[in-house]
Amino acid sequence: MNQPPFRQQPYDQPYGGQQVPPGSQPSQPRIPHTEKRVTKAFKWFIGTTVAAVISVIVGAILTPVIMRNGQPTSNPIPTFSPTSTPSNTCPHLASSYSGTLTVAADGSIFTLIISALHEDNQCNFEANGRTGACPTAFQGTISQGGSLQFVGTQSQISGCGYQSTFSGQLFPDGHLEGTWQEQITGGGGTWKAL
Repeated sequence: MNQPPFRQQPYDQPYGGQQVPPGSQPSQPRIPHTEKRVTKAFKWFIGTTVAAVISVIVGAILTPVIMRNGQPTSNPIPTFSPTSTPSNTCPHLASSYSGTLTVAADGSIFTLIISALHEDNQCNFEANGRTGACPTAFQGTISQGGSLQFVGTQSQISGCGYQSTFSGQLFPDGHLEGTWQEQITGGGGTWKAL
């Protein structure tokens, strides 16, 4: 019988070309030469990257200490703190206002009193007063252009307890005017105070 030629490997070669006799294993697998180069190259890359990052960080920290105005110096850079806080140029509000709230839905009119108004140098203000018969605390802001945004929160007593958002404008003659909206019911209207 004629059989095709059969070539038998004398040994298995499972470890990158290293010949191992059948039935035996090497004591430690060998890493091919190309893998050693990849490992060395990777370690070199990581090492140089870490060194570069550390150099950048140290340089960023030490450069301002070593150099001042482009010249080497041994003196530290001085720090300055302001002696006073500059005030913004907010329009000045009066200490009290009296006026009306008009309900858009039915045209009814209620008293609006804003008193004991205190304004800080950051364009914020607080005041006490009344909306209708209810004691009310006011808190808000005024822009440099004179537009107002504030909230009026009524005391939690019988028939009161509402909170309203006000927006408006301080006019050159000193009066305030704008719109308001009650936050729970959504009702609102206009307001005016002098």
